Amino acid sequence: MHSPKFWLGSAGFLITCYGLIKEIKGSMIYGIVFVTLISWFRGTHVTVFPNTPVGDTSYNYFKKVVDFHKIQSTAGAFSFSNFNRSEVWVALATLLYVDVLATTGTLYTMAEMGGFVNDEGGFEGEYLAYLVDAGSTIVASALGVPPWAIGPSLVMVGVMMMKVVKDINWGNMKEAVPAFITMLLMPLTYSIAYGIIGGIGLYLALNLYDYLVVLLKWLAKMRRMVVKEHNQVSATAAVDSANEII
Repeated sequence: MHSPKFWLGSAGFLITCYGLIKEIKGSMIYGIVFVTLISWFRGTHVTVFPNTPVGDTSYNYFKKVVDFHKIQSTAGAFSFSNFNRSEVWVALATLLYVDVLATTGTLYTMAEMGGFVNDEGGFEGEYLAYLVDAGSTIVASALGVPPWAIGPSLVMVGVMMMKVVKDINWGNMKEAVPAFITMLLMPLTYSIAYGIIGGIGLYLALNLYDYLVVLLKWLAKMRRMVVKEHNQVSATAAVDSANEII
């Protein structure tokens, strides 16, 4: 409560809330931009670039990002020299599943809240929405958007996501417990992806016995079918042998 960053984030939260109340398009973006622009200035208590070695390094990188460069120095400046290292592939795989789960949980919840979900469970323009999210992630990481700028919008997203809680079958513990753990882990781990992973893991654990029973019944059914077919083949072979003898 005594942190200036907290109060700056609260101001961004109020801007976002007011915009949503007035149904202003892009309200969340306005709140993020307001807090981010103020956080870019150095020498303040809310700056994202403090006067520390880490802050100096981040600020120098930030200046390179927002600076203008000649096209000759940036066009085609790609490098794949490190893709032969296992650490790169581990990082890519981790980023992929974390970002996909977080994006999927947010997009489909927002789409359902707005009534855009069709009968097949998708919504129009979902692939473009994924591309926009991926591009925004890259831009945000390059420009240095502080956590206290994104936090207020994430709170509002959480408020909107609570609308679908009423659709959970709270009378069925196999559904209610994983759903509750999912909602609990998201704020505790600061990650939508970790919450989804925890919920899915618990759901599978609670239904493991049922899955094993179904699997055993299926195996028993397949065994009976194989035995029956084998007996039919044996009987047919016996009849053919008898006919040949006759």
